[in-house]
Amino acid sequence: MMSTIEKRFDIQIATKGQTVTGKFELDKMAKVIKGIKVTSDREDLLFYRGTQKIEINGKERFEENYESKNLQCSLNVDVRYCS
Repeated sequence: MMSTIEKRFDIQIATKGQTVTGKFELDKMAKVIKGIKVTSDREDLLFYRGTQKIEINGKERFEENYESKNLQCSLNVDVRYCS
């Protein structure tokens, strides 16, 4: 039986328009990524202006300028159904 590992990665963005790149490692026992959630202390800015590119194992999963609002959860969307 597979167990679930929840892992959080934090990225600090200090200035407007700043581009940030980060590399993160998952537990070596992880076989499948079940979901990705993007949050911010300024949800309004993330929703209206936030974008990112996400690569996993060298493969682009979310292209450059992919809108953050597509990876967010809210009161109307249960966490189980977020990307």
